[in-house]
Amino acid sequence: MMKKKVLVFGVFDGLHPGHHHFLKAAKDFGDSIIVVVARDSSVSTLKNKQAIQSESDRLRKVGELDYVEESVLGDETLGSYEVLKTYQPDQICLGYDQDLLEKDLKERMSQGLLPQIETMRINAYRPEEFHSSLISGADVS
Repeated sequence: MMKKKVLVFGVFDGLHPGHHHFLKAAKDFGDSIIVVVARDSSVSTLKNKQAIQSESDRLRKVGELDYVEESVLGDETLGSYEVLKTYQPDQICLGYDQDLLEKDLKERMSQGLLPQIETMRINAYRPEEFHSSLISGADVS
């Protein structure tokens, strides 16, 4: 029997309880979870600031979580979504604050540039306390 693959995207700079909530909730929708960790260049472009931790450190920390099947770095070219073509997930779970990503994915899917993949949002976990922009960079996992 084929395992249902769930894919998520994120920066994961300083893993905090909000990240753990997001990843565990996404895992509940499939048999395995593939976490796409944003590249440093993408963080700079999308968030207009540098990540506190390097992409390799963020990738390693996410990959060490026992409920994460696989962690991979995001695409070199922002918006190419090669990672979707490579991993062919059954579902994409997005965080409560990933509005632009959701819009871009749905637009590209409707244009036939990406395969139709079920996409859903995960509710926030105490966003007033655990939004990435509020965390000092300490690993609170």
